[in-house]
Amino acid sequence: MIAAFILTAYAGGGIHLRVDGEGLFRFARGTQAVYCSEITLSTSSGVLSTPEGYPLLPQIRVPASGKGVTVQMDGTVSVLGKPAGHIVLALFGQTQLQKVANYYTSASRSSIGYPGDGLFGVIKVIGAGSSGPTSPALHVSKPSISPTIEVGLRAEVTGDHIYLKDIAQIGGTGPDSAEVGDTDLGVAPLYGSQRGITRSYILAKLRSEGINTDRYEIVCPTGAIVVRKGQTVTAESLIQAAAKAVKDQLGVDFEMRSERTFPDLTVPTGDLQLNTLQAIQSGDGASVSMEVDVDGKAAARRTVYLVPTVPIPMVRAGDPVKIRLIKNGATVEIAGRCRSTAKVGTSITVESETGAAFTGILRTASLVEVKL
Repeated sequence: MIAAFILTAYAGGGIHLRVDGEGLFRFARGTQAVYCSEITLSTSSGVLSTPEGYPLLPQIRVPASGKGVTVQMDGTVSVLGKPAGHIVLALFGQTQLQKVANYYTSASRSSIGYPGDGLFGVIKVIGAGSSGPTSPALHVSKPSISPTIEVGLRAEVTGDHIYLKDIAQIGGTGPDSAEVGDTDLGVAPLYGSQRGITRSYILAKLRSEGINTDRYEIVCPTGAIVVRKGQTVTAESLIQAAAKAVKDQLGVDFEMRSERTFPDLTVPTGDLQLNTLQAIQSGDGASVSMEVDVDGKAAARRTVYLVPTVPIPMVRAGDPVKIRLIKNGATVEIAGRCRSTAKVGTSITVESETGAAFTGILRTASLVEVKL
C-alpha cells in the first residue's frame, strides 16, 4: 500500500524531483545510461528529459507546454488526470557507480523497480508542497514498464553463445519479452579475448528474429564488450612451477628467471592444475613445457624458458670437491679433485684421493653427486 499524493503540477520551469531512498532516476545519454538521485525534469522533443535533453528511461511523452502534468510519489506521471507513464528507478551497490559531471555511470547492470518498493524509495518534489491526497491510503495499480534494453559496459558469459539476457537488463513487458532475452547474438569470444557489442548490431539481430524494435528503448554504451568468464593463470605461477620442475627433474639447484615475458592465461573455471610435460636443460638455462589442466582436461599449454638469475659458479681442474657416492639409497662422501672445468648443474669427472675416477653432476661449487 502506498499513498498516492499528487506532488506538483508541471510548470514552465520544470519539475524538481528527488528520490527519497536508494533508487536513482535513469536517463539515456546517447547510447549510454546515466543516473542521478535529484533532477529537474522538463520536456524535450515531447518527452520528459533532463535540462541537457537526456530522456527518461523508459520515455514518457507529455505535451511540450507541460500543462496538466502531475507526478505522484509512486512515480506515476499523468496528463490532465490520464496516466502517461511510470517512472522506473535503478538500484546499485555504491561501489558499482562512477561519478561523471552531474551524473553517475556504471559498467554493471542495475536492478530496476518502482518507487515505493523496498530500498528504491519514493519520489518527492523539492520546493513545493502537496496539493492534497487524491485518495488516502489508495492502492495504486502499477502499469507495465515500457520495454527497455540496457547493455552494461562489460559483460561476462559462461556459454559458447552470447544471449541478450546475459549481457543486458531487460525491463518492461510485451508480447515478445521472452523472445527478446533469448536472442542469440553470436559465438562467445575465446578465453582471454573480448568481443565488442553495439546498439546497431543488437537492433539487426532483433529484427532478424522478427521483433518490433520500435517499441524498445535500447541503451548500449560506446565500447561495450563481452568476455568469456574464466579464471586467470598468472605468468608468475607458470614460471614458479617451471623452476620447480627444473630443480626436481634436472637437479639444477639455483634460482632461475623467465628469459621471455608472456601474458597471463585465461582458462575455464574449475579445478586447476599445472603439469610439467618436459624439462630440457640447454646450456645454463632450460625450457619447460607446461600444461594447464582444468577438471582433468588440458585447457592451455605454454613453454617457459628459464635462465639463471646470477652467473653460474664454475670449478676448474684441480679444485678440491666432496664426492657424494649414492647406491641403493646409501650415501658416502669422500674427498676428491676435479679433472676438468665445469659449471654447476653440468656433468664432470672427478677422482678420489686414491685415484679412482667418477663421473657425476656438479651440484654446487664444492659438491659432486655420483650415482653408482
